[in-house]
Amino acid sequence: MEMLYSLAMAAPEWLEATDELIARALHGRNLAFMCAEGLWWRCHRSMIADYVVWRGSDVCHLQPQHTRHSAVLGDRLERYEPRVIQVWEDWRSAHPRAIRPAEEPPEE
Repeated sequence: MEMLYSLAMAAPEWLEATDELIARALHGRNLAFMCAEGLWWRCHRSMIADYVVWRGSDVCHLQPQHTRHSAVLGDRLERYEPRVIQVWEDWRSAHPRAIRPAEEPPEE
C-alpha cells in the first residue's frame, strides 16, 4: 500500500492539492492531518509530511511525543522510488512560487 500511495504522490492533482494546503498554512491557517493510526510513522500522513517538509515547510507530530518532521526527513526519502523524487523536483522547478505566501496588502 505504501508503494501505491507514493506513486499517487507523483500525480499532478496530488501535488497541486498538497501545495494548496501548504499555501493555506502559510497564510496563517492552522492545519491538522489526523487518522486512526496513533503512530505517525506507520501512517500515510507521514508521507504527506515528507513532501511538505521537502517542499520547505514545517510539520510537527504531536504523538507519541512532540517531533519535528524535518529531524527525520533525510532517513525517510530513501523509501521513495527515484522517479517520485524526480517528479517532485520537476514540479518544484515548474511551480517555484506556488506555495509562497501572498504579499501583504499595502497599509491604508
